[in-house]
Amino acid sequence: MKKKSLYIGIIICAMVVIAIYSVSLCGDDKDFRVVEIGEIDGVPISGPMKWAPSGDKIAYAYQSKLVAVDTLGHKILSIGSELSLHRFEWLSEKEIVAFEQLRSRQIEHIRLVRYDITTGESAVIEEFQKNWPLPRGLNEGYFEGPYLTVQGNLYYYIYAAGVKVPTFPESKYQEKSPYESNYIYRLTPGGLYLIRADLKDSIYAYDKGYVDTVQSLKQKYYVSGGFVTNLKDSSSILLDTFPVLRNAKQSYLGCGFMNEEINPKRNEVIFYYTCDIDQHNTTGYLYLMDLDLNKFIELAQEVNEDYCQVARFSPDGQKIAMCCTGKGYIIIREE
Repeated sequence: MKKKSLYIGIIICAMVVIAIYSVSLCGDDKDFRVVEIGEIDGVPISGPMKWAPSGDKIAYAYQSKLVAVDTLGHKILSIGSELSLHRFEWLSEKEIVAFEQLRSRQIEHIRLVRYDITTGESAVIEEFQKNWPLPRGLNEGYFEGPYLTVQGNLYYYIYAAGVKVPTFPESKYQEKSPYESNYIYRLTPGGLYLIRADLKDSIYAYDKGYVDTVQSLKQKYYVSGGFVTNLKDSSSILLDTFPVLRNAKQSYLGCGFMNEEINPKRNEVIFYYTCDIDQHNTTGYLYLMDLDLNKFIELAQEVNEDYCQVARFSPDGQKIAMCCTGKGYIIIREE
Protein backbone atom coordinates (compact mmCIF):
# COMPACT_ATOMS: atom_id res chain seq x y z
CA MET A 1 0.00 0.00 0.00
CA LYS A 2 2.86 2.34 0.87
CA LYS A 3 4.52 1.55 -2.47
CA LYS A 4 1.27 2.33 -4.36
CA SER A 5 0.91 5.63 -2.47
CA LEU A 6 4.50 6.46 -3.35
CA TYR A 7 3.82 5.86 -7.08
CA ILE A 8 0.70 8.03 -6.92
CA GLY A 9 2.69 10.75 -5.21
CA ILE A 10 5.39 10.64 -7.87
CA ILE A 11 2.79 10.84 -10.64
CA ILE A 12 1.07 13.81 -8.99
CA CYS A 13 4.40 15.61 -8.55
CA ALA A 14 5.30 14.95 -12.18
CA MET A 15 1.97 16.34 -13.32
CA VAL A 16 2.52 19.47 -11.23
CA VAL A 17 6.01 19.93 -12.71
CA ILE A 18 4.65 19.51 -16.27
CA ALA A 19 1.83 21.95 -15.56
CA ILE A 20 4.27 24.53 -14.21
CA TYR A 21 6.53 24.08 -17.26
CA SER A 22 3.58 24.51 -19.60
CA VAL A 23 2.54 27.73 -17.88
CA SER A 24 6.08 29.12 -18.05
CA LEU A 25 6.34 28.19 -21.73
CA CYS A 26 2.86 29.15 -22.85
CA GLY A 27 1.84 31.79 -20.36
CA ASP A 28 0.87 35.30 -21.35
CA ASP A 29 -1.07 33.99 -24.37
CA LYS A 30 2.09 32.68 -26.05
CA ASP A 31 0.98 29.12 -26.78
CA PHE A 32 1.71 28.35 -30.44
CA ARG A 33 0.86 25.64 -32.95
CA VAL A 34 3.34 25.29 -35.82
CA VAL A 35 2.45 24.46 -39.43
CA GLU A 36 5.30 23.77 -41.86
CA ILE A 37 4.39 24.81 -45.39
CA GLY A 38 7.50 23.60 -47.21
CA GLU A 39 10.41 25.14 -49.07
CA ILE A 40 10.30 28.81 -50.06
CA ASP A 41 12.65 31.35 -51.60
CA GLY A 42 13.98 34.23 -49.55
CA VAL A 43 12.83 36.65 -52.23
CA PRO A 44 11.25 38.79 -53.65
CA ILE A 45 12.44 42.14 -52.39
CA SER A 46 8.98 43.07 -51.10
CA GLY A 47 9.17 40.17 -48.64
CA PRO A 48 9.15 36.40 -49.04
CA MET A 49 5.65 35.80 -47.62
CA LYS A 50 2.45 37.85 -47.92
CA TRP A 51 -0.84 37.40 -46.08
CA ALA A 52 -4.13 37.64 -47.94
CA PRO A 53 -6.37 40.46 -46.63
CA SER A 54 -8.49 37.96 -44.67
CA GLY A 55 -5.46 36.26 -43.13
CA ASP A 56 -6.58 32.77 -44.20
CA LYS A 57 -3.97 32.36 -46.99
CA ILE A 58 -0.38 33.29 -47.67
CA ALA A 59 1.55 33.65 -50.91
CA TYR A 60 5.26 33.17 -51.45
CA ALA A 61 7.83 32.42 -54.12
CA TYR A 62 9.50 29.07 -54.72
CA GLN A 63 11.81 28.34 -57.66
CA SER A 64 10.50 31.46 -59.43
CA LYS A 65 6.91 30.23 -59.06
CA LEU A 66 4.15 32.09 -57.24
CA VAL A 67 2.62 29.76 -54.65
CA ALA A 68 -0.43 30.26 -52.43
CA VAL A 69 -1.41 28.00 -49.51
CA ASP A 70 -3.98 28.03 -46.73
CA THR A 71 -3.01 28.18 -43.06
CA LEU A 72 -2.80 24.37 -42.90
CA GLY A 73 -0.22 24.38 -45.68
CA HIS A 74 -2.57 23.03 -48.36
CA LYS A 75 -1.53 24.33 -51.79
CA ILE A 76 -4.08 26.53 -53.59
CA LEU A 77 -1.94 27.81 -56.48
CA SER A 78 1.46 27.20 -58.02
CA ILE A 79 2.16 29.08 -61.21
CA GLY A 80 5.27 30.32 -62.95
CA SER A 81 6.54 31.93 -66.12
CA GLU A 82 9.76 32.44 -68.04
CA LEU A 83 10.32 35.68 -66.09
CA SER A 84 11.55 35.87 -62.50
CA LEU A 85 9.23 36.99 -59.71
CA HIS A 86 10.48 40.34 -58.43
CA ARG A 87 7.73 41.46 -56.05
CA PHE A 88 4.00 40.90 -55.51
CA GLU A 89 0.97 41.99 -53.47
CA TRP A 90 -2.58 40.75 -52.95
CA LEU A 91 -5.12 42.72 -55.00
CA SER A 92 -8.12 40.97 -53.44
CA GLU A 93 -8.89 37.71 -51.67
CA LYS A 94 -8.69 35.92 -55.03
CA GLU A 95 -6.07 37.93 -56.95
CA ILE A 96 -2.36 38.60 -56.74
CA VAL A 97 -0.48 41.19 -58.79
CA ALA A 98 3.13 40.27 -59.53
CA PHE A 99 6.05 42.21 -60.98
CA GLU A 100 8.06 39.82 -63.18
CA GLN A 101 11.43 40.62 -64.71
CA LEU A 102 13.92 39.18 -67.16
CA ARG A 103 17.15 41.09 -67.61
CA SER A 104 19.95 39.99 -69.91
CA ARG A 105 22.93 41.77 -71.41
CA GLN A 106 20.75 43.00 -74.25
CA ILE A 107 17.13 43.15 -73.04
CA GLU A 108 15.16 44.55 -70.10
CA HIS A 109 11.77 42.81 -70.05
CA ILE A 110 9.28 43.48 -67.25
CA ARG A 111 5.57 42.96 -66.85
CA LEU A 112 2.86 43.38 -64.28
CA VAL A 113 0.55 40.36 -64.16
CA ARG A 114 -2.73 39.74 -62.34
CA TYR A 115 -3.16 36.11 -61.24
CA ASP A 116 -6.53 34.64 -60.31
CA ILE A 117 -5.76 32.08 -57.60
CA THR A 118 -9.14 30.33 -58.00
CA THR A 119 -8.73 29.59 -61.72
CA GLY A 120 -4.99 29.99 -62.31
CA GLU A 121 -5.72 32.44 -65.12
CA SER A 122 -3.42 35.40 -65.67
CA ALA A 123 -3.76 38.77 -67.37
CA VAL A 124 -0.94 41.17 -68.23
CA ILE A 125 -1.62 44.65 -66.84
CA GLU A 126 1.53 46.38 -68.09
CA GLU A 127 4.50 45.21 -70.14
CA PHE A 128 7.77 46.92 -71.05
CA GLN A 129 10.61 45.60 -73.18
CA LYS A 130 13.65 47.55 -74.33
CA ASN A 131 17.32 47.16 -75.07
CA TRP A 132 19.56 47.12 -72.02
CA PRO A 133 21.05 49.28 -70.58
CA LEU A 134 18.19 51.75 -70.44
CA PRO A 135 18.76 55.46 -70.97
CA ARG A 136 19.05 57.55 -67.81
CA GLY A 137 15.93 59.16 -66.43
CA LEU A 138 12.29 58.07 -66.54
CA ASN A 139 11.79 55.81 -69.52
CA GLU A 140 8.35 56.20 -71.09
CA GLY A 141 6.19 53.18 -70.38
CA TYR A 142 8.41 51.80 -67.60
CA PHE A 143 6.70 51.04 -64.31
CA GLU A 144 7.43 50.04 -60.72
CA GLY A 145 5.45 48.32 -58.01
CA PRO A 146 3.17 46.91 -56.89
CA TYR A 147 2.86 48.75 -53.59
CA LEU A 148 0.11 49.07 -51.01
CA THR A 149 -1.33 52.31 -49.70
CA VAL A 150 -2.08 52.85 -46.02
CA GLN A 151 -5.69 51.92 -46.75
CA GLY A 152 -4.60 48.64 -48.34
CA ASN A 153 -5.23 49.60 -51.97
CA LEU A 154 -2.79 48.15 -54.48
CA TYR A 155 -1.14 50.58 -56.86
CA TYR A 156 1.88 50.92 -59.12
CA TYR A 157 3.71 53.76 -60.87
CA ILE A 158 3.70 54.09 -64.65
CA TYR A 159 6.27 56.44 -66.19
CA ALA A 160 4.60 58.91 -68.55
CA ALA A 161 5.65 62.33 -69.86
CA GLY A 162 8.62 62.45 -67.51
CA VAL A 163 6.67 61.82 -64.29
CA LYS A 164 5.52 58.84 -62.22
CA VAL A 165 1.76 58.42 -62.44
CA PRO A 166 0.14 56.42 -59.61
CA THR A 167 -2.23 53.85 -61.12
CA PHE A 168 -4.72 51.48 -59.50
CA PRO A 169 -5.34 48.19 -61.33
CA GLU A 170 -8.89 46.89 -61.56
CA SER A 171 -10.02 43.83 -59.65
CA LYS A 172 -12.37 41.22 -61.12
CA TYR A 173 -13.98 40.59 -57.77
CA GLN A 174 -14.26 43.79 -55.78
CA GLU A 175 -14.21 47.54 -56.02
CA LYS A 176 -11.26 49.45 -54.73
CA SER A 177 -11.67 50.17 -51.03
CA PRO A 178 -12.98 53.69 -50.43
CA TYR A 179 -10.76 56.60 -49.61
CA GLU A 180 -10.47 57.33 -45.92
CA SER A 181 -10.02 60.56 -44.01
CA ASN A 182 -7.18 59.81 -41.65
CA TYR A 183 -3.66 60.73 -40.72
CA ILE A 184 -0.54 58.93 -41.81
CA TYR A 185 2.98 59.46 -40.61
CA ARG A 186 6.35 59.28 -42.26
CA LEU A 187 9.81 58.99 -40.76
CA THR A 188 12.30 61.38 -42.34
CA PRO A 189 15.82 62.49 -41.38
CA GLY A 190 14.16 65.49 -39.72
CA GLY A 191 11.87 63.41 -37.50
CA LEU A 192 8.47 61.77 -37.50
CA TYR A 193 5.87 63.83 -39.37
CA LEU A 194 2.09 63.57 -39.50
CA ILE A 195 0.41 64.21 -42.84
CA ARG A 196 -3.29 64.73 -43.43
CA ALA A 197 -4.73 62.59 -46.23
CA ASP A 198 -8.29 63.90 -46.42
CA LEU A 199 -10.38 62.57 -49.30
CA LYS A 200 -7.35 61.14 -51.02
CA ASP A 201 -5.57 57.86 -50.82
CA SER A 202 -2.29 58.02 -48.94
CA ILE A 203 -0.28 57.55 -52.12
CA TYR A 204 -0.64 61.28 -52.83
CA ALA A 205 0.91 62.33 -49.53
CA TYR A 206 4.51 61.59 -50.48
CA ASP A 207 6.63 61.70 -53.56
CA LYS A 208 8.79 58.58 -53.97
CA GLY A 209 6.25 55.80 -53.62
CA TYR A 210 8.23 53.61 -51.26
CA VAL A 211 5.69 53.17 -48.51
CA ASP A 212 7.42 50.65 -46.26
CA THR A 213 7.83 53.16 -43.43
CA VAL A 214 4.34 54.63 -43.66
CA GLN A 215 1.60 53.30 -41.40
CA SER A 216 -1.82 54.37 -40.17
CA LEU A 217 -1.98 56.45 -37.01
CA LYS A 218 -4.73 54.10 -35.83
CA GLN A 219 -1.88 51.90 -34.62
CA LYS A 220 -0.55 52.58 -31.15
CA TYR A 221 3.11 51.93 -31.94
CA TYR A 222 5.64 52.68 -34.64
CA VAL A 223 9.00 50.90 -34.97
CA SER A 224 12.11 51.81 -36.94
CA GLY A 225 15.77 51.02 -36.32
CA GLY A 226 15.09 49.43 -32.96
CA PHE A 227 13.18 52.46 -31.65
CA VAL A 228 9.58 51.74 -30.67
CA THR A 229 7.51 54.92 -30.40
CA ASN A 230 4.16 55.08 -28.63
CA LEU A 231 2.12 57.35 -30.89
CA LYS A 232 -0.39 58.17 -28.18
CA ASP A 233 2.01 59.72 -25.66
CA SER A 234 5.22 60.09 -27.78
CA SER A 235 7.22 57.91 -25.37
CA SER A 236 9.81 55.60 -26.89
CA ILE A 237 12.02 52.68 -25.98
CA LEU A 238 15.23 51.39 -27.52
CA LEU A 239 14.97 47.63 -27.92
CA ASP A 240 18.63 46.80 -27.43
CA THR A 241 18.60 48.32 -23.94
CA PHE A 242 16.78 45.21 -22.73
CA PRO A 243 19.09 42.58 -21.18
CA VAL A 244 18.43 39.83 -23.75
CA LEU A 245 19.65 42.09 -26.58
CA ARG A 246 22.19 44.10 -24.60
CA ASN A 247 23.99 40.91 -23.55
CA ALA A 248 23.99 39.59 -27.12
CA LYS A 249 25.36 42.87 -28.43
CA GLN A 250 28.38 42.67 -26.10
CA SER A 251 29.41 39.38 -27.74
CA TYR A 252 29.70 40.79 -31.27
CA LEU A 253 31.37 43.60 -33.20
CA GLY A 254 28.03 45.31 -33.64
CA CYS A 255 24.31 44.61 -34.03
CA GLY A 256 21.34 46.20 -35.80
CA PHE A 257 17.66 45.77 -36.57
CA MET A 258 15.90 44.50 -39.70
CA ASN A 259 12.44 43.32 -40.76
CA GLU A 260 10.60 45.11 -37.95
CA GLU A 261 6.81 44.97 -37.77
CA ILE A 262 4.14 45.92 -35.25
CA ASN A 263 1.26 43.52 -34.66
CA PRO A 264 -1.87 45.21 -36.10
CA LYS A 265 -4.07 43.95 -33.24
CA ARG A 266 -1.78 43.46 -30.25
CA ASN A 267 0.97 45.37 -28.51
CA GLU A 268 3.74 43.23 -29.99
CA VAL A 269 6.68 43.74 -32.30
CA ILE A 270 8.63 41.31 -34.47
CA PHE A 271 12.20 42.09 -35.48
CA TYR A 272 15.39 40.48 -36.69
CA TYR A 273 18.48 41.33 -34.63
CA THR A 274 21.51 40.91 -36.90
CA CYS A 275 25.05 40.88 -35.46
CA ASP A 276 28.55 40.92 -36.97
CA ILE A 277 30.75 38.03 -35.83
CA ASP A 278 33.70 39.41 -37.78
CA GLN A 279 34.27 41.33 -41.01
CA HIS A 280 32.91 38.49 -43.14
CA ASN A 281 30.36 36.62 -41.01
CA THR A 282 27.08 37.54 -39.38
CA THR A 283 24.44 35.86 -37.27
CA GLY A 284 21.00 36.90 -36.13
CA TYR A 285 17.97 36.29 -33.97
CA LEU A 286 14.29 36.63 -34.85
CA TYR A 287 12.30 37.86 -31.86
CA LEU A 288 8.69 38.39 -30.90
CA MET A 289 8.41 40.96 -28.11
CA ASP A 290 5.39 41.66 -25.92
CA LEU A 291 5.44 45.45 -25.45
CA ASP A 292 3.20 45.30 -22.37
CA LEU A 293 5.22 42.67 -20.51
CA ASN A 294 8.66 43.39 -22.05
CA LYS A 295 9.08 39.68 -22.76
CA PHE A 296 10.94 38.15 -25.70
CA ILE A 297 10.40 34.90 -27.59
CA GLU A 298 13.09 33.68 -29.99
CA LEU A 299 10.92 32.40 -32.84
CA ALA A 300 13.49 30.02 -34.34
CA GLN A 301 13.16 27.89 -31.21
CA GLU A 302 9.41 27.64 -31.71
CA VAL A 303 9.95 25.85 -35.05
CA ASN A 304 13.15 23.98 -34.10
CA GLU A 305 15.28 25.86 -36.62
CA ASP A 306 18.74 27.33 -36.16
CA TYR A 307 18.12 30.40 -38.30
CA CYS A 308 15.02 32.46 -39.08
CA GLN A 309 15.21 35.94 -40.58
CA VAL A 310 11.78 37.20 -41.62
CA ALA A 311 8.34 37.00 -39.99
CA ARG A 312 5.04 38.74 -40.72
CA PHE A 313 1.88 39.10 -38.65
CA SER A 314 -1.45 38.10 -40.15
CA PRO A 315 -4.07 40.89 -40.42
CA ASP A 316 -5.91 39.55 -37.36
CA GLY A 317 -2.68 39.42 -35.32
CA GLN A 318 -3.24 35.76 -34.43
CA LYS A 319 -0.77 34.14 -36.81
CA ILE A 320 2.83 34.64 -37.87
CA ALA A 321 4.34 33.60 -41.21
CA MET A 322 8.06 32.89 -41.04
CA CYS A 323 10.93 32.21 -43.42
CA CYS A 324 13.63 30.01 -41.89
CA THR A 325 16.62 28.65 -43.84
CA GLY A 326 14.63 28.10 -47.01
CA LYS A 327 11.51 26.77 -45.27
CA GLY A 328 8.20 28.44 -44.56
CA TYR A 329 6.23 28.15 -41.32
CA ILE A 330 2.99 29.46 -39.93
CA ILE A 331 2.78 29.91 -36.18
CA ILE A 332 -0.82 29.96 -34.96
CA ARG A 333 -1.60 31.39 -31.55
CA GLU A 334 -3.91 29.09 -29.59
CA GLU A 335 -5.96 30.73 -26.88
